[in-house]
Amino acid sequence: MAAHDLRQPLQVILSAFAWLERHHPGERRYVEVGQLAARRLREQLDHLAYAVRLHHRRRSALLSPVKLAPLLDALHQENADLARERGLTIRICPTAQSL
Repeated sequence: MAAHDLRQPLQVILSAFAWLERHHPGERRYVEVGQLAARRLREQLDHLAYAVRLHHRRRSALLSPVKLAPLLDALHQENADLARERGLTIRICPTAQSL
């Protein structure tokens, strides 16, 4: 709820910057800096809200082991061509616990 309450004034700020951009094109650099700062603030609020949701869900989460080998193999397959194009090599070294 707090994230929503904080987003509302942030949206007003972004709207004000949009108005300034339309009506005062000579101040474009200042408007861009303000818009960038407001967007970063919005991203931080989103991260904060996500962290709070995770914290509340953690109490009811059931933890279990995850086999990493299939996940790492899939990542390797998805990225091998791009890595090779850039002169990189992806190596996965399995362990007894990752199998």
